[in-house]
Amino acid sequence: MIYLTQAFFWMVPTAALVGFIVTLCMYLSAKKKNKREPGSVGECVLKARKNAFIVCSVVFGLIVAMIVALVVLLYTAVAFM
Repeated sequence: MIYLTQAFFWMVPTAALVGFIVTLCMYLSAKKKNKREPGSVGECVLKARKNAFIVCSVVFGLIVAMIVALVVLLYTAVAFM
């Protein structure tokens, strides 16, 4: 059971990071391809990739904020011992 908990704490931030990187690459490549050849990537596809990138960015940002908050709380607890 403890391994399942540890896997959860390691896999969720890792999955958020991978999702952020993948959606960032997909959005930037579509934008670059559309800049080289206008109309090569549909407007709805570009908008969908941008929305996916925004969602993954928010999820990754929240996870990073939670980790930073946990570190700050632990430092504060140690400082006031």
